[in-house]
Formats: sequence, structure tokens, C-alpha cells
Amino acid sequence: MDYGMSQVMGLLSPATAAQQLKAQPAPGGGGADAFVESFSQVLSDALNQVNALQLRADTMAQRFATGEIRDLHQVMIAVQEARLAFELTMQIRNKVVDAYQEIMRMQV
Repeated sequence: MDYGMSQVMGLLSPATAAQQLKAQPAPGGGGADAFVESFSQVLSDALNQVNALQLRADTMAQRFATGEIRDLHQVMIAVQEARLAFELTMQIRNKVVDAYQEIMRMQV
């Protein structure tokens, strides 16, 4: 599978995630449980795509080192896509942690 950076960023963007959650039918009648399952699936898919980018970059780097690939540009592009996807994932994680901490500071 060939994942481009725009596909990963599109998947991880809040608007796209919201569209995917709305488009998915709620199993068993809906409610909060259905939303949690849908959100969990979207998050899992996004992390799997980031992992796939990293594995692809690693494989390409190994193939370049063994001489199977001669085009350094392709390898560097794959490595940069994986790096950017990982950095984007970390920034999203940081925002989620900040939001959680803010919610925990709220007085009830």
C-alpha cells in the first residue's frame, strides 16, 4: 500500500474524522457507545497508516543500503513522509492530552 502524506493528513484532520464518524452507521441503535467505537476505529486506522508509512520508509532505506534501489530521492521522500506523519501524530496526541487535563481541572 502506498500512503501519501496528504492521505495521512486528511485522515488525521478533525473535519475528516468527523465526516467519517457521521458517515458510519451506528451499530446496535447508536448512542455514546457507538460513537466511542467509531472514534476508536478512526484513531486506530490513522495510527495504522502512520505505522505503514514508517515501515515503508524503513524498507526503502534498507533496500537502498543493499543496492536494490538506486533513486535516493524516493527514499528521502518516504523518510520525510514518515517523519511528518509521526510529528503530526505526536502533535495531535499532545492536544488530546492537553484537552483531557483541561477537563480534569474543571470544577463540577
